[in-house]
Amino acid sequence: MGIRQRKFSGCIRAYKVNDAGVKIGEIFDLGNLATLTLDIKSDIIKAVSNSCETSGQTLNSMARPATASGAVTCEEWVPDMVAEGLNATVSPQTIAASSLADEDVTLVGFGYWAAIGEKRLDPATIVVKDSTGTNTLVKGTDYLVDAYMGIIKPVEGSTYLTTGTEHVLVTATGLADSTPMYTIGAGASGLYAITGKVEDAWSGKNGELFLRKVRLVLTNSVPFVDGQDVERSDLEFEMSPEVVEGLAGFGTFAGEVLA
Repeated sequence: MGIRQRKFSGCIRAYKVNDAGVKIGEIFDLGNLATLTLDIKSDIIKAVSNSCETSGQTLNSMARPATASGAVTCEEWVPDMVAEGLNATVSPQTIAASSLADEDVTLVGFGYWAAIGEKRLDPATIVVKDSTGTNTLVKGTDYLVDAYMGIIKPVEGSTYLTTGTEHVLVTATGLADSTPMYTIGAGASGLYAITGKVEDAWSGKNGELFLRKVRLVLTNSVPFVDGQDVERSDLEFEMSPEVVEGLAGFGTFAGEVLA
């Protein structure tokens, strides 16, 4: 079996298609493409003789139809646009009042957000201490917090957080809110066409990418509220391109058929 891998980066858009690859939805921006990996697999089927005279000889061979798989990671996406484009994957949730008292939170490294345990926290009530409970940390100096999303991350240079993976104790009050928070749910999928101006990571060539029928499956669960969660998680998809009957390959890049 032969596997040809392509990697692209750039900005991509998508729109819904049906089983025949026909456009049935509006075009929307998926965001800045951190990476799109496409693996195209092909195989040769051989018919081998088992007669006495020609044992082991290849009588005939033919190419098995190629299959493709891959992954897409998008960053800097716009919630309203993506939510509308992926509406089958989006579900709302409301938040009940909550309270945290010295909640043990494990940080996951400098530059990375960790979940505190509750969302829509009252910023005025948030107190963060080191793991001993004796030292109160300072927002902006030792940590950053997104109270609305309920996430926290360490700041490099902190006196108390030297590795970025320490435990901290968080005390806070969560506010009840009936305004829906939306979640793009992991495991949800749909058929889309993907298009955009991208760069081939291997050759450095720039061109238009078009994949005419792709099943995207979101692999991570992403909560968001437009205008609130400035630090949004990347969208991560598994990708299964499909061939549209009567058309060659899975799509094109810079005029080249991807097959």
